[in-house]
Amino acid sequence: WTSSVPSLVKGQYLWTKTVWTYTDNSSETGYSVTYIAKDGNNGHDGIAGKDGTGIKTTTITYAGSTSGTKAPSSGWTSTVPTVAAGSYLWTKTVWTYTDNTSETGYSVSKMGNTGADGKTSYTHTAWSYSADGTNGFTTVYPNLNLLSNSKFPGNKLTSPWGSYANGGTVVIYNGEYNYTTPSTGSGSGKQGGLNYTDTSIMTTQKSYTWSAKVKGSGTIRITYQYTYTDGTTSSWIQGEDTTLTSDYSLAKAIIPPQTKAFTKVGLTLYFQGTSTGSIKEPKLEEGSTATPYMPSASEATTADWPSYIGQYTDFAQVDSTNPSGYTWSRIRGNDGADGQDGKDGTPGTPGTNAINIDLSNKSYNFLANLEVSDSGSVMQAVAGSTTTTFTALQGTAAINITALTCTTTLPTGMTVSIGTLNALSVVVTISVDNTMITPNGVLNFSITAGGVTTTKSFSYSLAINDLTVINLAAINSNLGNVKNIYSHYNGSDGGTYSGTIEINDENIKITATNDNDSNEVSKTQMNGENGIWHSTKLQKTNSPGVYVLSNWSLTGATLSFESQQSDLTYPNGYSYASYGIDVHARNIVGDSISQTNDVRTWTPITLNNVTSAFLMYKIINGIIHLNGQGNWGSFTANQSKTIATLPAALCPTLTVNKIITTQNTNNNDKPMEIQIQEGGNINIWSMQASTGGRYGGFEESYPLG
Repeated sequence: WTSSVPSLVKGQYLWTKTVWTYTDNSSETGYSVTYIAKDGNNGHDGIAGKDGTGIKTTTITYAGSTSGTKAPSSGWTSTVPTVAAGSYLWTKTVWTYTDNTSETGYSVSKMGNTGADGKTSYTHTAWSYSADGTNGFTTVYPNLNLLSNSKFPGNKLTSPWGSYANGGTVVIYNGEYNYTTPSTGSGSGKQGGLNYTDTSIMTTQKSYTWSAKVKGSGTIRITYQYTYTDGTTSSWIQGEDTTLTSDYSLAKAIIPPQTKAFTKVGLTLYFQGTSTGSIKEPKLEEGSTATPYMPSASEATTADWPSYIGQYTDFAQVDSTNPSGYTWSRIRGNDGADGQDGKDGTPGTPGTNAINIDLSNKSYNFLANLEVSDSGSVMQAVAGSTTTTFTALQGTAAINITALTCTTTLPTGMTVSIGTLNALSVVVTISVDNTMITPNGVLNFSITAGGVTTTKSFSYSLAINDLTVINLAAINSNLGNVKNIYSHYNGSDGGTYSGTIEINDENIKITATNDNDSNEVSKTQMNGENGIWHSTKLQKTNSPGVYVLSNWSLTGATLSFESQQSDLTYPNGYSYASYGIDVHARNIVGDSISQTNDVRTWTPITLNNVTSAFLMYKIINGIIHLNGQGNWGSFTANQSKTIATLPAALCPTLTVNKIITTQNTNNNDKPMEIQIQEGGNINIWSMQASTGGRYGGFEESYPLG
């Protein structure tokens, strides 16, 4: 059916469909049909017919009535009148023909009664991890976690997570932080718990929700603190104190938007007084609603997100918490297994226009001498040079290099020489002298060929050619432990000179000498292609005696050896002695030898806000040891103050807390605590207020970096 007359075919029919749609949305349909006659034989002219009759005018009027079967006798108008609900609207059509006859037709429609007020419908949505909606049912879609490592991978706390132990026992297992057996304290004192300190998890002008699931006995407090850009800190702002039960419940703090600029945020969850319990699934998210737990964006997988969505529609605004009331459908599949590696593609056709720059040598290790002593170390390059050849290809054809420059500022003692340009290859020479001390770096070169300019890099480093240790103390403080390196013997049946050197490299040459240079002889044993070699030279007083290295072995970083006298026997009274050791090394990668940063004498730390206390430190084998005691000054009850800031080299990787032994009779009721933060601040907290000062002492150790 179309709104225009289709092309007519003789011998077929043309149908016309008329649809009348009434104001009550009901309709009627009528049809008429016309036969399209085929051409007949040519006939004779007939007698002229009478004039035909056509429609002259059509008049439509309307009237209302309470009857739907009898047309109104009056009230007809050319406009549609207002008709009451339940009454009828009549339409009258009068056709007047050209012969002045007429016909009248009627149609009628009923105006419907007023219906009852409609209801507002609501569509409800929920999410789940199972097809029946019972696993992880939630009407709030989860947000990603802003905290990393919140499942405590490896059953340990990873920075920036930290812990308060305070005399209790902390066990982390299967994503749970468990705290038991706390030290005795009052019901409001801070005991064991978690802390998280970071610089990038929150921004100003936004609200956040800080939450975790908790259970146990007693109460737990959730708090947060800002460190502002001006260096000041806010007080610890308290969220909810949650009463712990044997089942997990949610502890949370709604953090309102912060207008003052800050650099760091600290989050804490700690058990109050003698409370104990467990914490799992800590979460920080934007907004003021706590949504179901999720890992962070970098840790979340497909399986962490709800995989089913449920929906239903009714006239109640509140979402149902009954999963069976929803119709569930899958929205997310599990991660599929990795597909097999595809086959290698066929080699492409070599390009014809691309320009490629190549270097025959892209890096080089210049030799250097390193001298280590008690006063430090000095490393200088051995004068030398290397070359690298630049070539350019356009497609497969070699082309001239028209420009080549080194764009990097050269370190002292290094020079770069560019060979002849406008050639298919250009040789670049890189030289160093003994003033070169820069351990490594990269040289950038700008190359132009075929009208195209590109950049290539050449890397360099200093590799230790000769290591000289000035004396035994230097070996001990900078390279390792020297044990039993001196040996004295008096006797007639020869003797043994033995020792052990622990050093972080296998390529070691050991030479032992006495103070008499005459008639010295040596014996060398070698092992490995890098040339581990060891040599001893000992001189017997008044008579030549040969001591050779024997029974030596290398286990890990420990070299053990003995030097036995050879086939000579001497009378009683002769003395064999070794008075000096030189240690040299060959073919050692430069970064495998490093000085320690040990500080073996007590060194004071500058303190503020104290009366007469002192704090000192030592560093031994990478462990910092702190010792502090004295009058720590005045305190406000249950408040902390900053007394010092450590340099970056002394900061712990995790915040360290230590109870201070005080001089009060009932120490347990009036504790003090020192806290060394990752950022270097050293804070002291006192439960008791004091204007005259509080006395106490402590010792604490922690590994560096």
